[in-house]
Amino acid sequence: MHKTRKTLPAALLLGSLLSSAAHAASDKALPLSLRELTQMEVTSVSRKEEKLSDAAAAVYVLTNEDIRRSGATSIVEALRMVPGVQVARSASGEWAVSARGFNDQFANKLLVLIDGRTVYTPIFSGVYWDIQDMLLDNVERVEVIRGPGATMWGSNAVNGVINIITKSAAETQGAFTQGLVGSDEWQGGLRYGGTSGDKVQYRVHAKHRDYDSLQRVGGDSARDNWSITQGGVRVDMQPTSRDEIQLFSDAYEGSKNQIQLFPRIRPLGINAFDSDVAANGGYAMAKWKREWSEGSRTQLQSYYNYDRRVVGRFGELRVQTFDADFQHALTLDARNDLTWGAGYRVNADDLESTFYSRFSPTSRVDRLLNGFVQDKYAILPEELFLTVGSKFEENNYTGFEFQPSARLSWLAAENTTLWTAVSRAVRVPSRAQDDISLVIAPLPNGNGFARLTGDRDAPAEELVAYETGFRTSPMNDLSLDVSLFYNDYDRLATSTPGQPFLDPNSPFGPYGVLPLLPQASGEGEGYGGEFAVSWQALDNWKLDAAYSYLQIHLDGSSLVSVAGSAPQHQFNVRSHVNLDEQWEFDQMLYYNDNLPSEDVANYVKLDLRVGWKPMDGVEFSLVGQNLLEDAHQEFSPFLYSVPTEVGRSAYGSVTLRF
Repeated sequence: MHKTRKTLPAALLLGSLLSSAAHAASDKALPLSLRELTQMEVTSVSRKEEKLSDAAAAVYVLTNEDIRRSGATSIVEALRMVPGVQVARSASGEWAVSARGFNDQFANKLLVLIDGRTVYTPIFSGVYWDIQDMLLDNVERVEVIRGPGATMWGSNAVNGVINIITKSAAETQGAFTQGLVGSDEWQGGLRYGGTSGDKVQYRVHAKHRDYDSLQRVGGDSARDNWSITQGGVRVDMQPTSRDEIQLFSDAYEGSKNQIQLFPRIRPLGINAFDSDVAANGGYAMAKWKREWSEGSRTQLQSYYNYDRRVVGRFGELRVQTFDADFQHALTLDARNDLTWGAGYRVNADDLESTFYSRFSPTSRVDRLLNGFVQDKYAILPEELFLTVGSKFEENNYTGFEFQPSARLSWLAAENTTLWTAVSRAVRVPSRAQDDISLVIAPLPNGNGFARLTGDRDAPAEELVAYETGFRTSPMNDLSLDVSLFYNDYDRLATSTPGQPFLDPNSPFGPYGVLPLLPQASGEGEGYGGEFAVSWQALDNWKLDAAYSYLQIHLDGSSLVSVAGSAPQHQFNVRSHVNLDEQWEFDQMLYYNDNLPSEDVANYVKLDLRVGWKPMDGVEFSLVGQNLLEDAHQEFSPFLYSVPTEVGRSAYGSVTLRF
């Protein structure tokens, strides 16, 4: 940390001097003005297009330009820019990502979507971030809602929703190739977009990524290198002036190494194994959009998704998902905009059981039937709006669930919006929470293991959230966004020790079991706020800053550590300068507070990027990451894993468009 204190002022001074020099070097403007950004249309809040400035929710948008100039090499790393979102790397290919707390390997209160397709795994409740790898140039924007989005998106959209929206095929015409080589990773990507007649556009793309091992806390290699290959096709068709059809297909295959520490009882201790992970899968999705009239639009979406994962001594996991979803946006009259819809989903799995993790039954089919309705009523036309709606679901775990919300937005001035909201959201139990028997650790006396067991009677976790905020753009070169929230949690999943018993069936012979029995007795509160500001300091210099504050207080024996798994304070400052027509200079500074329950100290992360565009269609970039320290730990190891540190790194990349 002493080195950080010395280096930080010098880094900030360097950015200030170069930014000042930029004023004299060029008057080249950045791509979008702040006023244009606030007028950007988003779809994740109401499942229909509305201006970002008018949305009655804590929503933040990362544009493709934000991602490109951040120097991030994956979508998950780009999320560090979003206020209120916690991103922590625990291994080479593993991240803990959440919004407004409850961070973990499988952050079960954050719903993640790609083009409206959920990538939230029903097995463990969360996201496998190592397989959400994509060609970043294909991303149009990332819409992030902090706070409940359950009225529109359903259960598990409790503390937030991340919707990754890709570019249309029309926006990716021609050839594109990108190569990246660095101290820790290398990537290569290809894309080609074309047309068939005047009503069909398409693109094909492929990407391969290799990432080296991180280092263990203490300096040795963690031997957790990983790689993934991904490719796909998108076709956009406009058969009539009122119809639009989108077809998506994608497939991936990845592998990684890891050291796993498995508990043993004879003799008492730990066995360390090099354990391989293999993953493959893909999806196919179709969307049909039709505009029946100026005030009536429908969308029908359906997809099939397959994921297979083989995890060392945990065995093979296979999951298939079929989903169909319909929605209709209808302007009833001058005051009422109605959106309603319905959906049906089937999850079918086949899960291998091993000594360390057993599923009973090993195969299961779960169904989800849902519907929603929401009305936006203009109390005062073009000034004061009340949005009321609810999601209704019937699932195999907890039966019937309803998730209502009421949102009030006041367009107090041309560029100022005040909003407030009350919402209810639930997190439905996962397959593992229902049916798993998981070995956690050996008992201190060496007579057996503590084992977490499932609970078929577990209810849904519940959140009632109270939010308020405002957005304003008082000048063309300045915008502010402030959100405050209070979250009231109930029926949180906890566990308590049960009556020990003897299990005669194991590789060790008869052994004792201390069952950790699930309960739904946890409750608590979370509160805080997020602040984001953008300032166009000069025509060619833009500054972004974000700060978030979080407090969580939970009651429940197994929830003590959860409260300290996300930083109380975090902020980032990003400076983007166009030095002249060809040169770009970007500085990104991130601060994360300590994580008491993870035994992780606070850290400051500085990334620098220099970009050069010698001619149209050609771009070179040089990026340095984590420049203030040799290495720092960001999260505690996941179950059976070893603690690792994220080190200093650098890479160079070249991008060609033709």
